Amino acid sequence: MLRSTLSKVMWVGKATVFLVGLSVILAMVLGLASAAFSATGGNFVLGQSNSANGPTTLVGQIVDTTKSVLVLKNPKGGSALQLQVNSGKAPLKVNATAGIATNLNADKLDGQDSNAFLGANAKAADSDKLDGKDVGELAGTVVQMRPVSGDVTGKTADFSTLRFITNPVTVTTTSTQQITGVVSAPLKTNTSIADMNYGLCYREAGTNDPLVLFFGGNDTVQATVTTTTQTWTTAQTKAPGLAGSWDVGFCAANSSNNAATIAGEGKASGWIEVVNPTS
Repeated sequence: MLRSTLSKVMWVGKATVFLVGLSVILAMVLGLASAAFSATGGNFVLGQSNSANGPTTLVGQIVDTTKSVLVLKNPKGGSALQLQVNSGKAPLKVNATAGIATNLNADKLDGQDSNAFLGANAKAADSDKLDGKDVGELAGTVVQMRPVSGDVTGKTADFSTLRFITNPVTVTTTSTQQITGVVSAPLKTNTSIADMNYGLCYREAGTNDPLVLFFGGNDTVQATVTTTTQTWTTAQTKAPGLAGSWDVGFCAANSSNNAATIAGEGKASGWIEVVNPTS
């Protein structure tokens, strides 16, 4: 009877020890597995979701400057890296302000697609506009400029009739634009003193129409020309009032009562401009 009782106690004791030992082993295995998947300070397990309640830092000790500390590859398709943050937060921070990210294609800047920005050597389609106006429409803008030059030797001023002393230049205006210019021409008489009217004149381009003075009518600058060559300069502005093309130049007429010939002697200089009105 006693032996039978002792035998039962021993069996129960062994079963208890076995169950306790199995419990310890399971606890250790499950505990280690749990730490590997999620616990801060545990191992990073590939193919599983990992979590941590503190930052994780990887410090590389690679001497070769051509190599990266961390390389992510996805040869089967899809991207190799995905960054997810809360709305309004930057998904990436860097500590370098110099250098170029090799092969990086940043498609957005301040919410704009890359196509919204000009290339390095590109020109904006409206770059010549200000306040919605083309540069040629701005008040006071010089929209055309033609130099006046050349030898005027032998060009004569007829009696009471204006003639071009300089080779005329051609400009084009709208109905409101002005022609302005400064031109100098050397002149003298062939025999004696003579009176001269001179100024800037224009006429429709390509015609032989009478010249029109910038000042209008016979209101020209008057001068006395001698046998000694002198350079005469005129600076005037005129608004033709019509859209068109115009031949413009230095003009003169003999206004004296003698038959002296007034002629060019040397080279002329100056310029003619088309300007938008300032008001």
